[in-house]
Amino acid sequence: MLHRWAVAPIVLPVVLCLISFQLAAAETAPPESPGMKSLFNGQNLEGWDGDPRLWSVKAGVIHGETTLEHVANGNTFLIWKAGQTKDFELRLSFRCNATNNSGIQYRSKHITEGKVSNAWVVRGYQHEIRNETLLPNVRYDQILFWPRDVEGLPEQFALLARRYAARGLVGISVGYRLAKPPETTVPDCVADVKSAVRWIRKHAGELGVDPARIVVLGDSAGGHLAAATALLPGFDAPGDDPTVSARPDALVLFNPVIDTTPPDGWDLKGQGEAVVALAKDLSPMDHVSAGAPPTLVIHGSADTVTPLAGSERFVAAMRAAGNTARLETLDGKGHAFIVPGYGDNATIARALELTDDFLEGEHILGSKNSQ
Repeated sequence: MLHRWAVAPIVLPVVLCLISFQLAAAETAPPESPGMKSLFNGQNLEGWDGDPRLWSVKAGVIHGETTLEHVANGNTFLIWKAGQTKDFELRLSFRCNATNNSGIQYRSKHITEGKVSNAWVVRGYQHEIRNETLLPNVRYDQILFWPRDVEGLPEQFALLARRYAARGLVGISVGYRLAKPPETTVPDCVADVKSAVRWIRKHAGELGVDPARIVVLGDSAGGHLAAATALLPGFDAPGDDPTVSARPDALVLFNPVIDTTPPDGWDLKGQGEAVVALAKDLSPMDHVSAGAPPTLVIHGSADTVTPLAGSERFVAAMRAAGNTARLETLDGKGHAFIVPGYGDNATIARALELTDDFLEGEHILGSKNSQ
């Protein structure tokens, strides 16, 4: 999983990202809207582009499957290239076997340059398709706020927000502008998330929120933005009320981008020279000081996208400054373990257990045993 700063919502062909997935005709499909056009001829993959080891047509349906002999090299897509879309309605029936990260991409971009894992990498908006309950059904008991880095959209963490809402918090999943240099940059992303915290705090009474107990959680590049609200000065949006604090009262960071300075930090050169010049200003690691909010960092030991060493340095610096900081390592787990489809249900459940324990210890979340 890559950081989503660099993803821009671009209208491109419809894309399917499917593992052990099958499209099939519905037995009792509702009537089609007038003028609909079939994208699949029912015979072959003419007009489509994908890894021929994984994609085929069987019994008149598109069939995608990974096996021990034919393993997908990262997320790979079957891309419809027989035309261009504008606003559209997509109708399909599908059967999905086994746990996977499957979905339909739209407003997406086919990535053909730079470091890509295969020839069918696409980044953009995704509608999830899966054959399982997204998260374990956990019953629990003043706000948890989820900035999310998957396309800057709030939908994917909405279920987690609802999970904590069921336990008595106000769960809010927030979207932000994606970095699309030079029009939109990482500083704009930071400004958006700071604005969101300010808006929530300013409207706390209407939302039923305790303005002194706001928790900001983020994953990957979203982890950078979460940490930025607490640690980075400046980057305020025009029109924001500076008298309303954008600083949260606790942080939960999953495999965050925590350092953006060379030689060990995340490389910002793809964001343009102006952003590279701000690398230190944008680096939470370079702004650790006394008085930072209590922070939980959860990181997979096998993460090669944002290596564990960065979180280890950050937590050590936080503690040296006299702050409360806790690092939990998930042995053998890679990047984005909290995201369904990247992390398995057991790993997601463990990460949420650790999050619950931290929030209970900070007296933000009531103990399950007290309910």
